[in-house]
Amino acid sequence: MKTTLVSSTLSSNPFIRVYPFGRILSEKYETKITGPANNNGIYEPLKNEEWNIQPVNGHRFFPIYLKTFFDIYRKIDSDIVHVFKPKFYSFGVGLLLKLLKNKKVILDIDDWESQYVLDNYFSLNPFDIVKFCLVDFYMPESYFSKKLFEKLRNYSDRLIVDALCLQRKFGGTYIPSGADTNLFDPEKYDGRKIREKYGIEKNEILVSFIGTPRKHKGILDLAEALNKARKENEKIKLMIVGASNDNAFANELRKKEGIIVENYKPHSEVPDYVAAADIIATPLKNNPSAMFQMPYKIYEMMSMAKPIIATGVADIPIVLENCGKVIEPNNIEQLKEAILEYSENKKLRNLHGKRAREKCIKEYSFNVVRKRIFEVYDKVL
Repeated sequence: MKTTLVSSTLSSNPFIRVYPFGRILSEKYETKITGPANNNGIYEPLKNEEWNIQPVNGHRFFPIYLKTFFDIYRKIDSDIVHVFKPKFYSFGVGLLLKLLKNKKVILDIDDWESQYVLDNYFSLNPFDIVKFCLVDFYMPESYFSKKLFEKLRNYSDRLIVDALCLQRKFGGTYIPSGADTNLFDPEKYDGRKIREKYGIEKNEILVSFIGTPRKHKGILDLAEALNKARKENEKIKLMIVGASNDNAFANELRKKEGIIVENYKPHSEVPDYVAAADIIATPLKNNPSAMFQMPYKIYEMMSMAKPIIATGVADIPIVLENCGKVIEPNNIEQLKEAILEYSENKKLRNLHGKRAREKCIKEYSFNVVRKRIFEVYDKVL
């Protein structure tokens, strides 16, 4: 049996959600991955994975981007089309295949896409309103197209969501991104080489953010909380892993004292950087779309038995219950206090880390994810 996984992009972090499905489905089915890629090629952390990836050139501006759409369409010769995100290049292609070729279509939703556009791109500035309304002439990423595809979700044969909060909003089967607990096994790494590389002493506390640094992920809050914490304990440092050279925001962070910013790393190298950390911080900002955005990296950090500080958005309060610190969004003082408490209490760090790994293995490991994926596929076939 053949299945094709269609990503809305192969060149940036939305491709991450495809990762567990590509890994797991290829164990049982002939699996192909396709989608648009820009000049940067395959997303850096995943480009070395041994998959059957068939990218197409991503074009901008109407009507040229229709070529990308139909290039993806022509790549698909499988029994099942598994599309990621309710977007033009993924679900749009899936719906056309269902209509014209009677293909079985599985839709995966991992964000509230239309609300994300409102939160990050809408303003009352007349020029911005014009751009907001006409963006589909540049590329098919407008609020209106995403809202339409969200409303068409029930035309898929099966719907999958990656968070319980999304399940409450859209319905569907809950399948978390989870973690490869064999790869992210703390017994296999000690982090010493990473700490030595950056001159981090044994008695210093390293707080790490693993992922693409963006403002809506609370990085400025984290930098300010770190600055305040360092006034009480100057041995605390921050490392951000997952930037790119053209990320102006990350380049500004590089200038701040006590902050180390590293570029994207291959996924296979991420455990080394996690092992080097004493504390993981994921302080997402509070806006409507963030309440439906579950950061998949949290599962991998749990698998590495790390104490995690995160804001209480999406499913985070449920996932980190009794095994991490959940703080209020946008509360820099709480973030600072959580960093200081963990930095001063190694016993608590170890306890929460141990509980986090145990919970990850039981509820969020690839073994759990694998079972749920195949249950959905069995219902479609």
